[in-house]
Amino acid sequence: MAQAQPLVSGGAYLFPLLMLGWFVAGNQHFSLQGMLNSRIPGGWLLLGAVGQVVFLLRFVYQWIYSERKGESVLPLNFWVVSLVGSVLILVYAVLRVDAVLILGNVFGTVVYARNIVLLRKEVKPVQPVKSPTQ
Repeated sequence: MAQAQPLVSGGAYLFPLLMLGWFVAGNQHFSLQGMLNSRIPGGWLLLGAVGQVVFLLRFVYQWIYSERKGESVLPLNFWVVSLVGSVLILVYAVLRVDAVLILGNVFGTVVYARNIVLLRKEVKPVQPVKSPTQ
């Protein structure tokens, strides 16, 4: 089992780089050139791409956070980054009038916002303890 961990970790680093290389090199169905030459306005593409990157970064953040803690945890900022990425993607979807993206993100946005509310309730300021002489 211990031998598999370096393989899995290496694959986790290598896979996104390979996918990015494939996207840049491209083919008829999946390419950077095809995306840039689409009829979608450049600003909208940029908005959608930024939303996707922010959304992806939540997993990177969670991974680093969990590694540092030595256990799998979902901190408050994971949900904040999830909400920001989801809202950006929703704006992009509305601008494109893309029902699939809207439906795919609207429910998650509600879940992310609710988790933020729940976690904020858990984090209450510590009240100073009064001594009997006060």
